[in-house]
Amino acid sequence: MEEKGFSLKKALFGSIRKKFAVWIGLTIIFLLIVAISENSYISNIGATYEEIETDILPGTIAILEIKGNLEKLKAYTIGYIVRGNVERNGKTVKEWIDEAGLDLSNASKRHLEYESYFGPEEVDDAEELDRKVDQLVIVNNKIVEMKDRGAESGQLMDEMNKLYKPLYFPISNQVNRHLETHKTELEDKGKKFDRQITETKTILLSSTLFIIFLSSVIGFFISQSIVQPVKKLSNAIREIKKGNFKVRVNIKSGDELEEMGATVNMTVNALEKSEQEHKELDHAKTEFLSITSHELRSPMTPMKAQLQMLKEGFYGKLNKKQAESLDLVLRNTTRLDNIIVDFLDISRIEAARLKFRFVKADLTPHIQRLIKSMKEFMPEKKIKYVANIGRLPVIEVDPDRTMQILRNLVNNATKFSPENSTITISAQARKTDILFSVKDKGIGISKENQLRIFEPFFQEEQTMYRKFGGTGLGLTICKGIAESQKGKLWVESEKEKGSTFYFTVPFTPEKNIKPIKMLFSPQEDIRKKAKKVLINALGPLGEKEFNILQSKGLDYESFTDYLQKLNKEGIINKNTLDTVTTQVRQIFGSNKEQEIDPSIKKSQKTGKKKYLNKEKEQLKQEAKK
Repeated sequence: MEEKGFSLKKALFGSIRKKFAVWIGLTIIFLLIVAISENSYISNIGATYEEIETDILPGTIAILEIKGNLEKLKAYTIGYIVRGNVERNGKTVKEWIDEAGLDLSNASKRHLEYESYFGPEEVDDAEELDRKVDQLVIVNNKIVEMKDRGAESGQLMDEMNKLYKPLYFPISNQVNRHLETHKTELEDKGKKFDRQITETKTILLSSTLFIIFLSSVIGFFISQSIVQPVKKLSNAIREIKKGNFKVRVNIKSGDELEEMGATVNMTVNALEKSEQEHKELDHAKTEFLSITSHELRSPMTPMKAQLQMLKEGFYGKLNKKQAESLDLVLRNTTRLDNIIVDFLDISRIEAARLKFRFVKADLTPHIQRLIKSMKEFMPEKKIKYVANIGRLPVIEVDPDRTMQILRNLVNNATKFSPENSTITISAQARKTDILFSVKDKGIGISKENQLRIFEPFFQEEQTMYRKFGGTGLGLTICKGIAESQKGKLWVESEKEKGSTFYFTVPFTPEKNIKPIKMLFSPQEDIRKKAKKVLINALGPLGEKEFNILQSKGLDYESFTDYLQKLNKEGIINKNTLDTVTTQVRQIFGSNKEQEIDPSIKKSQKTGKKKYLNKEKEQLKQEAKK
């Protein structure tokens, strides 16, 4: 039900698109915050660099220039006193002195300008230095003038000591002090600059990693809010495909997936209701069949008794025509009674009411008694029954139900075998079960009908089957009995060359019997759908391939194995393989209980060969006798 009123969660995260928009929006906001912070740090670095470049560095350079020009002025003046106004590099010494004095004054003025950025004490000190520099230049010029007037060198040196030294040394000391101050300040600012760069790098890296982490965490939770519901939906759909309509999904993501989950739940509710109705109909059908069959059979017994008494002349002698007519009625009554009995068995199988009486037994004597009794069945055909019984273990089994299957298979083999032919009855112990087989040399079964032969009322040869009074339910009942005990029943046959029916009896009995659907079998529908899928995948070649596959037994495993083989041979690609496999899985669906055990299929060829070899040996021995 849709929530009323405003919901912040729904407004922000009401759809998958909104979730991703919020994720991207938050990431952009984090990036903007980091960008603003980084800009502030970079501004601080720029301010420090500008301070070094415009304040400290020029002042330091000015001091160095003052010191250099001071030494130049002193050197040039002493040289002028000693050697006179000689030329040097195209200039006279006097010109060099004038230039050095000018440079000294200019450097002092620049230093004074630089010092104006500092406090009063530094400014006063700079101004005092500038005054001393000016005085020194004046004194230096006075000494030069004395030299020009002809003063002696000794007199000039005395004058320098008297006037020059009191200014030179204080200026030199003051310059050195200023230089040391600027040097210290430059080093401090340099360290601060390096520290700011390092801090900025660290913060930039940390903030980037933090954004990546935070964005990943948000992305993870957002993706989980999408992935988890998708997983729930996927698991639910898989369960639905298996036929489990009890599954439900609880999705509270507040987006389209929650709506999809609600839709899935409604769909499953409808399917569950439909399945329940279907089960009820099946149950009603089974109950109706069981009750009807039982009620129909109730009057059959006295009816047959009265007919038999009438035929035997209990109520008077019958003429030939009356006897023949009564015999026809009695035969059809017996056939009708057999059909009703078969319907009762099928209804019990479908309702899981088929009764088994399990005892510890060796089936060998039961098989031998059955073979012996078969000699009295249709003796006019002179059928030879050959037993090929291995050493069978004592197992917990219902001998009557097992012999019911074997008797039906031997009866059918006898009916459809030519006169003077041989029927081989075999029983061999395997790892977990006993494998029975009945081999005849009768009319055989076509490849396309080898699966349908176990369907109710299906008959390979209608006229032949009717001749012997078959109901078309015997093999269906046998299959139901075998599968009730987790056994299998299948056939190998070739038209006009005979058939071999196989069935298995597990060593461990199944006491918790489950219902098995026998009437209205879906095998024909499965066959048509599987054929259509293969034709769609392979084109005209598909029908031929399907016939080959069907001849080997149409079940889920053999079908998928065959598809794998086609893929390995390059006949179909991987995408086609996946698509067709999915379609085949959907076709077979819950009918996989009708598939043949791979271990049984594997044993068919070896078992068949083994039985034939034994049969040949027995025939040779009898020929010798």
